[in-house]
Amino acid sequence: MTRAKRLKPIVSLAEQSTQSALAKVGQANAALLQGKRQLEDLLQYRNEYIARLRDNDTVSISAKKALGLRGFLQQVEQAIIAQQQKVSTQQSQLKIEQQRWQQVKHKEQAMTSLMTRYHQQEVRLAIKQEQRLVDENNITVWQRKQH
Repeated sequence: MTRAKRLKPIVSLAEQSTQSALAKVGQANAALLQGKRQLEDLLQYRNEYIARLRDNDTVSISAKKALGLRGFLQQVEQAIIAQQQKVSTQQSQLKIEQQRWQQVKHKEQAMTSLMTRYHQQEVRLAIKQEQRLVDENNITVWQRKQH
């Protein structure tokens, strides 16, 4: 078995690793996009809620209701902060997955390049061997004609 053929299963494994790493990048990217959408929704909800409060007559509400509204807004703010932290974590995870994919991709490319180089060497060697056999055959034929 030639060196190129022996490397083929290793190259196949490297290709599978690259595909797996790329899928993880896609999953991390999708999670980040979803997290950003949720954060945008929370921010929009908070802004709309504050705008509605301003539009309503806030002078006529009771202190108890005002405290309840304030508590609700604090909960929304806490949810926004938590979502911002989640988005930050998702961004970090995406960068990690992208770096892993790049490392695996470089390894795959190196293995593919090595296999190609081995194959080219084997082809050149086969051509030389074939040429040597042709030359030997021609010499034998020429020598027979001389006798």
